[in-house]
Amino acid sequence: MNRLTQRFVRTGRAPRPVPEEDLEGVAIMLGNILADWSQRAAASVARDRANGHRPPATAEITRSLTKAVTSFRDENMIGPIAKYARVYRELRVPVVPDGKGRFGRLDVVVWLPGVPDLVVEIDSRPNPASAQKLTFARDAGAYPLWVRFGAGSIEKIDGVTVLDIRDAVRGVCEAGA
Repeated sequence: MNRLTQRFVRTGRAPRPVPEEDLEGVAIMLGNILADWSQRAAASVARDRANGHRPPATAEITRSLTKAVTSFRDENMIGPIAKYARVYRELRVPVVPDGKGRFGRLDVVVWLPGVPDLVVEIDSRPNPASAQKLTFARDAGAYPLWVRFGAGSIEKIDGVTVLDIRDAVRGVCEAGA
């Protein structure tokens, strides 16, 4: 059982909600990391397309974004506690999304000592299973962030911040065209 799950199960009660302004601050930091990612990715895609390659597929964009998010602990934005941070990918949580036969997995969880976990889901389209996992993370006292980069509407969920990077990803995919 991971720490996020333990905290929720052990206490048997909902944790104190994370203040909205704290969540927005973390979202801004992650947004800055993803803005840097989009600049580097656009330059790379433009070079590739100049050599006759096609634009990146959705799966390639998702992998690249996941790698950028996991670099969160390596950035200077979180200061001296960064060396104590732990990053988990595909962390299993006790949430069985509708229509699924197994527990859900969170795309990225960043654990920092003394502060709530940062939980990030990355999706190219609306995904009800992600909404359920992020709601669980919110209720367990984490900072839930939903990175959205593709088609479809973006749903607002109380206590979950959505980073809409559709324009940035569109720019990356169109670079060098």
